Amino acid sequence: MEEKEEKAQETQKKPAKLSKKDRNTLIIVSTIAVLTLTAFSLSLAFGFSNNNNETYYDWYNAKAGLYDSEGKYIDGSASSFTFGDSENGKSLISITNSFENASKAYLPSVVSLNGTQKKLDTIGNGETSILQGEYGLKEIYVNRSVDKVLSFSFANATTLTTYSHGFEKDSPLEFGNKVFYGDENLVDVFLPKNTATIGKSIFEGCISLEELNLSNTYINTIPESAFASTTSLKNLSLSKSLYSIGKSAFYKSGIETFEANSDLETIGENAFEGSSLKEINLAASKLIVLNAKVFKDTTQLNKLTISSKIKRINNNAFASSSLTSIDFEGTSEMWDAIEKDDEWNKDSSLTSIVCSDKSIDLIN
Repeated sequence: MEEKEEKAQETQKKPAKLSKKDRNTLIIVSTIAVLTLTAFSLSLAFGFSNNNNETYYDWYNAKAGLYDSEGKYIDGSASSFTFGDSENGKSLISITNSFENASKAYLPSVVSLNGTQKKLDTIGNGETSILQGEYGLKEIYVNRSVDKVLSFSFANATTLTTYSHGFEKDSPLEFGNKVFYGDENLVDVFLPKNTATIGKSIFEGCISLEELNLSNTYINTIPESAFASTTSLKNLSLSKSLYSIGKSAFYKSGIETFEANSDLETIGENAFEGSSLKEINLAASKLIVLNAKVFKDTTQLNKLTISSKIKRINNNAFASSSLTSIDFEGTSEMWDAIEKDDEWNKDSSLTSIVCSDKSIDLIN
């Protein structure tokens, strides 16, 4: 009897054995708890306050503020940010860099003033660059909360090499005019999918920019002088919904090839003037006019294909271009029906038009 009681007590002391399903569930729950605690801890660690009792938070794996070239956070850099009020939140008016070793700036997403939190949604004042101070910055990382970058915000920032902007799926992102104007050392730019508009001359004079991918954005218009004087730009991927290219958009740019999509309706005057363009295919476009000086001074252009939709060619469209022939997808009769200004072919190297039925000699 006593022996049976002792065995019963030993059985009660042994822990219950968990099934494989229960063990897996316990592991999952524990992991979620650890991740939640870690995320909460990080959200606290990434906040900091400046002298105005404003607190900033950032979505990158780094505290918002200034860093040196090795990625080390610079104490006291909170005082470098100056904020104002935007329509719905806060705007970043300036970054005053007084730290000689500062190289990078990570911008916040939320500004908290005396316990009241407001989203940082705007950069700039629309008139001058926000980069101030004795020392320049090389890298700017902007939080996804920002949906407006006003004109001139980073203009003439001669030390700036990198700009990266976070993606926010529910808010269209707008860039004003000349945002990166004259940034001669800018080489690495990331604009997220939600980018909807870019302003005039946004990259004008960015002579070191070699490539830019805008194919996944919602940008449907390349405005006036957007890529003017981007002499090193060879690889540019544009949105498939592009329908308009503005005046002088690629003036003296390094772009070498261009293939129009089916939505493209207009190309402005001087759009490719002086560029490094070698080959351009406009066959798929809805284009009906070749504007004045559109291919002027394209001294490397050797192939142009246009559709039978073209109805008009304006003066000096091919002035001082190296192009010797045009591939026209319509018949010779359709080519003859195109309205042409008296000087459409002035100062050009064109000798023939290759139509679908025969070639037309322009010399005789």
